[in-house]
Amino acid sequence: MAYGGSAVMAASTALIVGTGNLGQAVREKLLAKSMVVHMASRSSDDVKLDMSSAESIMNLDTQFSQKSVDHVVICAGSSTFGALEKFDKNTWHQNIAGKLLAVTQLVLAMTNDSEFLKDKGSITITTGQAAQTINRLWPGIATNNAGLNAFVLNAGLGLPRGLRLNAVSPCLITETALKSGLPTEGSVSASVAAEVYLELIFGDQTGQVKVAGEQVAFKRKEEGLAKTSDL
Repeated sequence: MAYGGSAVMAASTALIVGTGNLGQAVREKLLAKSMVVHMASRSSDDVKLDMSSAESIMNLDTQFSQKSVDHVVICAGSSTFGALEKFDKNTWHQNIAGKLLAVTQLVLAMTNDSEFLKDKGSITITTGQAAQTINRLWPGIATNNAGLNAFVLNAGLGLPRGLRLNAVSPCLITETALKSGLPTEGSVSASVAAEVYLELIFGDQTGQVKVAGEQVAFKRKEEGLAKTSDL
């Protein structure tokens, strides 16, 4: 699948937030397009970023020169498994802060305050199909994913400087399922899901949520709360 000319690719720089299965898969595909790719996380040796910290987010401008990044891909954020009665106000806040709040405040900073993203640059975030898949143990995950879907559909319209905001909504990633001991039925490989990111990165759309794979409501033993694994 072609996403643009090689001359354009060679001049492009991408920042991927998150070093899990999806982030690494997107990285490999962008490198194959001769792009310059930087990886960001709390522990990264490349770009340091803590999405929960406004100060850390603003420090991205000290790690990149002004208008030097063409595309940002966010494959990060954690949600919490568990039935609603297992949460209290603190664990519920932690759930929301781990993904919905963290991702949206990063996007807000990049569109309104930060200066490293080029005019007409793209931001592609990761949501998830728990947003519309019914499972008693997914109220925390569903709230984060559905909130991010709504955020993209609305916030992606008429952004300043011609910026584009889209989302990929994958089903369970196969590599994540295997690592976590979850069923792989209805999962999608990180490599296949990464192709959907490329469609959004190199397209011209904004305010769009594209699915990767098809989620099934698998069963999980009810043992209280548990954070999701890295994407």
